[in-house]
Amino acid sequence: MSSDTEERRSKIGGSDVAAIMGLSKYNTKLGVYLDKKALIPPPELKNIMHVGLLLEPVLDRAYRLETGHATIAPEEMFHKDVPCLSGHIDRITTDRQRIVEFKTAGRYTYHKWGKPGTNDVPTEYLIQSAAYMAIANIDVTDLFVGFLDEDDRKQLASIDELNTKQIASMSSELFTQLFYIERDLQFE
Repeated sequence: MSSDTEERRSKIGGSDVAAIMGLSKYNTKLGVYLDKKALIPPPELKNIMHVGLLLEPVLDRAYRLETGHATIAPEEMFHKDVPCLSGHIDRITTDRQRIVEFKTAGRYTYHKWGKPGTNDVPTEYLIQSAAYMAIANIDVTDLFVGFLDEDDRKQLASIDELNTKQIASMSSELFTQLFYIERDLQFE
């Protein structure tokens, strides 16, 4: 097993959060538990995920040109009160006022995204954004989406104070569940 896998298994990442809350289409609470306990093989990186990683610098440039916000790629961050909760946040604006997450979508996921400029985003990304906002103590996340099968379509959705009640409710449930998982996994 690689040291990256062991490192990833030692904490709860932003993409684990929706599964822990039972709101992911890609994983379950049990799946996260079995993975963290090393009772199943580590997940494989899918081709679309490779494409997303390769396109991240391109999306960052497009985001900076579209919004005028300068960005930096931060080191891994940890929640101040829940040290097992970590995030590999794509970018933060240099004024530390916005988290920026880049997503790619293909023809099978177009329907999950609302109209450009709205906060209508897939639930797992809303939850990931809420977790990252809690980790970084930043109140706004911009999700910048590149659509792979459409000519030059990009979409910017901002998650901000308009969603605070939903985010607070999800975060409260999340932290309760994380404490139980942390205790069982014996995070240090």
